[in-house]
Amino acid sequence: LTTMASGPNDVARKIKRNKNRRRGKDGILGLDLGLGQQGTGIVIVASSVVVGLYLALVPAPPQKATVPRTHHEPKVAEGSPMLCPVEVVNRFPHDSEAFTQGLLVHNGRMFESTGLYKKSVIREVDVTTGEPIKNVALDDKYFGEGIAVATASGNEDGEEEQTKATLYQLTWRENKILAYDLDTLEQTGEFPLEGEGWGFTATEPGQPFILSNGSSVLTFLDPNSMAPIGYVNTFFVDPREGKQWQVSRINELEYIDGRLYANVWGSDKILLIDFDTGRVTHMLDLSMLPEVKRGEEKEPDDVLNGIAYDKATKQLYITGKRWPSLYQMELPDLSTCILPQTAANRAA
Repeated sequence: LTTMASGPNDVARKIKRNKNRRRGKDGILGLDLGLGQQGTGIVIVASSVVVGLYLALVPAPPQKATVPRTHHEPKVAEGSPMLCPVEVVNRFPHDSEAFTQGLLVHNGRMFESTGLYKKSVIREVDVTTGEPIKNVALDDKYFGEGIAVATASGNEDGEEEQTKATLYQLTWRENKILAYDLDTLEQTGEFPLEGEGWGFTATEPGQPFILSNGSSVLTFLDPNSMAPIGYVNTFFVDPREGKQWQVSRINELEYIDGRLYANVWGSDKILLIDFDTGRVTHMLDLSMLPEVKRGEEKEPDDVLNGIAYDKATKQLYITGKRWPSLYQMELPDLSTCILPQTAANRAA
């Protein structure tokens, strides 16, 4: 699979040089989300073969070395995604009226963007109570989307200047990125945006932002002008056949230790994406959360959406649209992730 432009590869490699990371092996799993074949806009439902790979993990009884195998296990295609265990360590209240579009933690402070016309807000939230500390309503014409924070540490001449953090918020179809003072949440400016805005995240200081627009495409934005400078298609490798499938409906984004974590609209999975190539390498299965299990009791739009990472505590925070709960989780140890066929065998 080739990228849409050469920019993202150069950008991603530059970001990678700033961080020594890549713990664990690349690989992943398929997903029960909308998948479109490369080069088309067709959305399909994953086959029963792929869906079967996501059965609940059940420890298998130990096998005796003296018992010969009576069959050959199917091979798993190289580069297919790996399934990672998740551990919920805490559960906090969350505003059940909040149509969460963006979530982040910066220096121990949580910020949230909510959507819907005439109901969109940008706010700082108390993690433990779910109550807003600051709450600013958007103009009725705006539908709030993903958010990101950038910290300026110098000017164009290379001279040091006072560090100042800015909070950026996407709008859905209004072709604007709104900028706010992080302390007061007063709007300080805006930037033009090409197309729809969905998910948004900063990477390393001075490096490009990454934006999703509801398709399989990730867009890299210049951190100063917010102009697009590169693109990459997101895809995963079919575990059984080795085919590459585009992953549609990429939504909320979070950059963590050199990897991109992504929600997919309507899915109970979080994807880990190598944004140099666009390949999905790992997957977190959150189907066990109560809000996911509600089924017909919830509105169709009340889906998993919202990923925040606290660098200081190395904790993940996960929520969804109009969810009553915010979940605190351990950052997954990628060395403990398993191949799709292993997951299926354990469930059998």
